[in-house]
Amino acid sequence: PMHYRKGLMAERKRRRLDHELRALFDCAALRFGISEIMCEAYGAMFDQPFLPLSVPVDVDLWHRPLGERVQGSGSLSIVYAGTIHQHAAYAGLADMSRVVEMLNRAGMAVKFSIIGSVAANESQIGELGGEFTEFVCLPERKDLIERVGRADLLFLPVAFDAESRQFIKYSLPAKSAAYMASGTPILVYAPADVPISMEAVRQGFAHGVSEADIDQLASATSHLLSDAPARAGISAAAVRRAKEHYDMKAESIRVRRLFYDAIGQTGGRA
Repeated sequence: PMHYRKGLMAERKRRRLDHELRALFDCAALRFGISEIMCEAYGAMFDQPFLPLSVPVDVDLWHRPLGERVQGSGSLSIVYAGTIHQHAAYAGLADMSRVVEMLNRAGMAVKFSIIGSVAANESQIGELGGEFTEFVCLPERKDLIERVGRADLLFLPVAFDAESRQFIKYSLPAKSAAYMASGTPILVYAPADVPISMEAVRQGFAHGVSEADIDQLASATSHLLSDAPARAGISAAAVRRAKEHYDMKAESIRVRRLFYDAIGQTGGRA
């Protein structure tokens, strides 16, 4: 049968699902969330401990030490790498296109690259593009790693509207670990109460703009492109965070150990 979120039986269905979910969590040997914020929220909601299960990356493969990069004489480069999703990056990409136009008019030569594994369509190009914005299709990971590693700034936007915030909820963008590992300074443009903003504040791996404001975004972008100490500090914090919480080898060992311990404690019934 079909069930509708706002149908006559919806509340009864929600109560039943909540009861079943709580029973499942109560008997589970391990419970995982995809971000620390999710683990904290679910821990409080279900009165059980949750552990983060990250999307790991090969830090050595992605990392390009900021201090060893050769500075070119051309335009500075801002990169967004990922999907163009209506309830995630979409509005922020349009805002950054406007920002780079403002910065170029003010005398700072900057270009913005929106990189995806599939080509952007005409509608996306029309709505998100600008004079200094390019759309790049890079299906090969090695090419993406190279572009991220030589960018001057990585952009990570999350939409500010209520529907998008509900869509994101407790999630971290999957690209965030690779962004951190690269060592390229990160600019987060997202509401203050979504996980990527909260963790950026806690850990210092990115500079955040938490209001949908073009002038604030332009000021932060200019700052991160020109302030060497700020860039170095964010880069170091991001790489440190990636090594401590997202490194593929370390995370593999940690998760295997958790499962071994859980199986041992439950006699194989976990």
